[in-house]
Amino acid sequence: MKTPISEYRLKKLMKVIKDYLANASDDLREEDYSSWGMHLGDASSLAAVYCYLKDENFEKARKLTSNLDTAVRDDIPMEIWKYVGLCPLHDYVKNELEVIESECEKHENE
Repeated sequence: MKTPISEYRLKKLMKVIKDYLANASDDLREEDYSSWGMHLGDASSLAAVYCYLKDENFEKARKLTSNLDTAVRDDIPMEIWKYVGLCPLHDYVKNELEVIESECEKHENE
């Protein structure tokens, strides 16, 4: 069984959520409703991740974080990624290696 997530990690994630809410507030002040909706939606998704982690529902947190928009995923602290068992850099490298291996196989078969 996984240990509960530390308050330190949760605070780091909460800071990211607050940053998205601040961006949404700025967007609304500037009447940029498209960006406002995007930032508000991103903050909502991150808040759901926060709640899943706090409730120790790690599977839902893992699924939600892996399905977020790339820019939002990049803002999630690495401690959270490691905690839920995902590492975006590892996945990127793995995908790139698969592409390279596929290209090599094509050239070998020519």
